[in-house]
Amino acid sequence: MKAKTFIILLIVCGLVAAGTYFSINQRQTKTDAKTEKLGKELLVNLNVNSISSFSIQDHQNSVTIKKGSKLWGVTERFAYPADFDKLTDLIRKIKSVKIGRWFKSTPAIMQRLSLYPPGKDQIPQGQRGTRITMKDAKDRSLVELIIGAKRDTGDSQGGQYLMLKGDDNVYLVDQVLAYMDKTPQDWAQKKLLDVNKKDINKVICRAPSSGEIIYTLINQGPGKPPLYENQPEGRKLKDAQLGKVFKGLSGLNIKDVLDPEKNKTTGLDQVPGLEYITKEGLVYKIWTGPCTDPKPEQKDDYYVRLEVDFSPPPKTEIQESEDDDTPKPDKPETPGKSEADLKAEAKELNAKVSAWTYIIPKWKYENFITNIDELLFPEEKESEPTPVVKSP
Repeated sequence: MKAKTFIILLIVCGLVAAGTYFSINQRQTKTDAKTEKLGKELLVNLNVNSISSFSIQDHQNSVTIKKGSKLWGVTERFAYPADFDKLTDLIRKIKSVKIGRWFKSTPAIMQRLSLYPPGKDQIPQGQRGTRITMKDAKDRSLVELIIGAKRDTGDSQGGQYLMLKGDDNVYLVDQVLAYMDKTPQDWAQKKLLDVNKKDINKVICRAPSSGEIIYTLINQGPGKPPLYENQPEGRKLKDAQLGKVFKGLSGLNIKDVLDPEKNKTTGLDQVPGLEYITKEGLVYKIWTGPCTDPKPEQKDDYYVRLEVDFSPPPKTEIQESEDDDTPKPDKPETPGKSEADLKAEAKELNAKVSAWTYIIPKWKYENFITNIDELLFPEEKESEPTPVVKSP
């Protein structure tokens, strides 16, 4: 072989080797860049403390929760307090999602994985996802993402497909985000009151306008039915119904709230009210009635209005004789709340609840009995003796 030919062959082999090296190295670089993201947090740069607005939108519903001066409120529910625990749990879950896979999106992929924005009405509903937007106090977007289909693995561990605004990649993340509430009423704080029946000293039912007492029930302690004060003669008590009244404030959760502009249209100023008086002296005043302009899903629901006050309980003094050797119970090491503390508690709670008309389900409304005929059996009439007919 001539030297010139040999040199040419060496050059060709060198170029082939170099091309092969660079091709392999380029593929390796792409692979390394792709695998570098796997297992990492997708929203690593999101500062959750900067979030002041959080919204969810799908093709049917939308809800926005905004940070106020004291509380987070639901915009579509007149800034009524939001369920803060639910909100923080969801933000924490979204913030912690980790990348399992990622790949470039195409129209076909976006259709199959339901990753089109919910506002694209020309796209079939099944191809549209749920948009989540988080903004700061200056209304600047911190993150916007579209949550698409859940990875189908037959269980709840498959993960979720999603896309970020401004990023044409599709990410499969390790968390399932599909099961979230998306309506305003779902995000309103449902817990209203939870007063144990054993803490209630008495319940007074008063007539509207005049305030005349309709009935008074007194708690007689565990295992005993409530005492009906001035029980009408000849009428027996329905003990089960009396017990229901004392359960009224226990686990009192709402379904929704009414527009405050409609508070005066409820008719609750014309119905009897109930006063639940606790042993500490807190007074919960409550009025209930049927929804006057219900939505279709509220036809069996009822309105509730609340006020909270404080009335010091009467002090009872026990006269002790010097010769009385009866053992006395020890005084509690931890004293109860002071009168000033209870007044402040009532004032704070009243400011929180009195501005709203709440909507509750029928089964809870049925505890707030204002008709004495539901508490007492009808008066038993003495049967007239059967006349004796003498035989002729």
